[in-house]
Amino acid sequence: MAYISVEEVKNVREKLKEQFPKFKFSVSGGSSLELKVAIMKGPEDFSELTKDWSNPTINEYHLHNYGKFEKFFEKILKVMKSQDWFDESDSMTDYFHVAYYLNLSIGKWNKPYEQVK
Repeated sequence: MAYISVEEVKNVREKLKEQFPKFKFSVSGGSSLELKVAIMKGPEDFSELTKDWSNPTINEYHLHNYGKFEKFFEKILKVMKSQDWFDESDSMTDYFHVAYYLNLSIGKWNKPYEQVK
């Protein structure tokens, strides 16, 4: 069963602060099935990604669609997967088995991303 502990969420939060000191993240999901990371503030201009949606969710399986942001999102997802994450799912047999689910977004539904210099 998918599960991420409060301690693991704290570790992800600290690693994101270390690796991306110019950005502010919202990290949640302790004692649940999903690790949610929202990029809330930073120097990067995500306007081309947020023009249609105020808080787009990043599809981890199609990072190549995000152009110049691909490597940036890869680094964030690597940190999110650092807590003994695994994916032994087999969609052909309708069997899904992951350590915990990942959700990466730019901003939140009630608070959009803020670009700061």
